Amino acid sequence: MRTRLAPRAGFWTRTPQVALLLAVCACLAAGCGGYDEFGTARPDGGSLGSDAGPSGSDATTPTPTPDATTPRRDSGRTLEGSYHPAGYAAVDVHGPESNLQVEDCRDCHGADLRGGTWRDRAVPSCDSCHDDVDPAWRTNCVFCHGGDETTGGAPPRGLDSRTSVLAFGAHTVHVSRTNHPAYDCSECHTVPTDALSPEHAFDSTPGRVELNFGGINAAGSYDGDSCANSYCHGNGKGNNGVVMRGDLPLDCTGCHAQSGATGLGGQHRRHSGEKCSDCHPQVVDTSNRVIGPDLHVNGSVEWSVSEAGVSLTAGTCNGLCHGKFHFGKSW
Repeated sequence: MRTRLAPRAGFWTRTPQVALLLAVCACLAAGCGGYDEFGTARPDGGSLGSDAGPSGSDATTPTPTPDATTPRRDSGRTLEGSYHPAGYAAVDVHGPESNLQVEDCRDCHGADLRGGTWRDRAVPSCDSCHDDVDPAWRTNCVFCHGGDETTGGAPPRGLDSRTSVLAFGAHTVHVSRTNHPAYDCSECHTVPTDALSPEHAFDSTPGRVELNFGGINAAGSYDGDSCANSYCHGNGKGNNGVVMRGDLPLDCTGCHAQSGATGLGGQHRRHSGEKCSDCHPQVVDTSNRVIGPDLHVNGSVEWSVSEAGVSLTAGTCNGLCHGKFHFGKSW
């Protein structure tokens, strides 16, 4: 009696390693994974992925896509047993990720950045490194924003500090005493008290600056390309100024609209033949060069008629000025 033998096992079914490889490939193709770089099951059961990088055409305001619920883990760059890769401590590596909130340092370093835990391991305070550079780093604006052009850190370095691009280069002329006072940061921003102030280093709008106009320009607005409703760039009669980002430096007519006195308020038009310095000698000289920047674009009008015996009271002129009598003349 002949015994019938079972069919021989094929190569694919008799080689366990090959079968396992096929199963893994099928799983990866389906987008599964379920394990992080340390072989621990991920709570979301998802597959590993790289950190999202900046996007957009403006290098100073990239648009990151951070995960708001769990820290990012990139298997392509993380060392076994450590969350961060080798070299991550370099400012041009972890700086941009912090600035763009690709990583939220507080997840591991604690809500106050003075140390925390990760996977039951002690995580050091950010002070342990930052203090070596500047013990006052939490309140020193220049520590993060840089002091490339001004000692106050304006304009700041771009958020992606791997580049040398400065964010909004027009900062310098605004915070410098030129033909106007040196404006404080509070004219355009709510000034934080330290790195952890609300809507500062960690906020709800990664990669975007918060503008909160105040002071003399409280009605102003900025859309990324132009300022509008601006007193600072208005014609001296209200919050009606508009200026485009990248405009050339402005002269008198850039704000006062027209040459001479025809673009100004009150009775300027009747005095178009006179020099500005006749009534504003503390502000401009006879060539209309600003000599009193603190008295220009400062929210008020300073005047002092150069001729003796002339006064301006309650909006009316009295006395003899430029050869004409002014008695109770309304301005």
